[in-house]
Amino acid sequence: MKILYVPDNYDSRIPSAVTVGKFDGFHLGHLSLLESVASKKERGLEPVVITIEKSFEAPGILSVREQKELLGSLDVEVWMRLKLSDIRDLEPETFVREVLSEKLNAGYVVSGSDFRFGKNQAGGPELLRSLGKKYGFDTEVIPEVHMDGRIIDSTSIRSFLSHGDLSSANQMLGHPYSIGGNIVHGRSLGRKLGFSTMNVSVEEDKLLPGFGVYFGRVNVEDESMDCLIFIGLKETVSTALKPVVEVHVPGLQRMTYGEYAVVYPERFMRPEIRFESVEELKIAMENDLRIFHRMKNEKTS
Repeated sequence: MKILYVPDNYDSRIPSAVTVGKFDGFHLGHLSLLESVASKKERGLEPVVITIEKSFEAPGILSVREQKELLGSLDVEVWMRLKLSDIRDLEPETFVREVLSEKLNAGYVVSGSDFRFGKNQAGGPELLRSLGKKYGFDTEVIPEVHMDGRIIDSTSIRSFLSHGDLSSANQMLGHPYSIGGNIVHGRSLGRKLGFSTMNVSVEEDKLLPGFGVYFGRVNVEDESMDCLIFIGLKETVSTALKPVVEVHVPGLQRMTYGEYAVVYPERFMRPEIRFESVEELKIAMENDLRIFHRMKNEKTS
C-alpha cells in the first residue's frame, strides 16, 4: 500500500473520518464526500481520503500535485493511495478490518451510493453500514450528483476533454480544467515564424485534452493573459512522441523562463494537423491568430 501526503505529526491512534472510492479528478460528484470528512475535524476525527487506482502511473484529470493542493484547501492532510491489484482479492470484511479499522482507526466512513469494494466487488454501502456497526464506525452514504439529467462522473469528464468540450468538463469538475508547469526553453521555431511561445512542461501524470489549438488564458506571476494554446505532438516539425503544451500571447515580448505557468484552455479552435510544409503551418497560425482576436473581442464585449 502506498501512503502519500501524511503530516509528520499524524497519529494513527486518533480516530479518523474516511472517504474511499475510485476518485479521479475530485469533481463535483466527489466534493460532498470530501467536505463531509473534512467537517468531522470539528468532532476530533482526522480527515482521511483513500483513492483506489488501477495504476499510479496512469494520467489523471488532476495530477497528483493538483490533488494534493485541492485536499490541502479542504484541510485534509492524510491521503492514502491504494493500488486496485493489491486489494481486489480481499474479502469485503477483510478490507474493512485491515484498512479502515486497524490501519486508520475509522470512527466515521463516507461513501458514494455506487461504491463497491472487496473481492468480486461484493461489498456495497449497505454491507459497509453493517460492518461499521461491528467495527465501531458510523457510515454516511451520499447519493450520486446529477447535472442536466446525467450523472457526474470521471468517464464523462474524460470524454468531454478528449473532444475539446472544456465548458461541459468544467461544469462537472466544478472548477476550470488547467495545466500547470514551468516555462522551459524550446526550439525557438515559433519565434522564427513570428509566433513566439511559452513552452510549458507537462506533468506526466496529467491527462491532456484532445490535441489541437485552443483559445484560453495563462497565469504567470499573478498576471492573467488571453492566449492561443497548442496541445499536441507538433507533427509538422517534430517526430517526438511526447505531447507538448505551447502558449502564444500576442504582443508579449518577455519570456519568463523558470516561472510556473497555469494554462486554462477554454474553447477548442481546431484539431492538430500535420502540414506538408512549414509555410503551410505559418498560414494556419496566422488564421488561428485572426480567430483568436475575434474570440477575444466576443469575450470582452
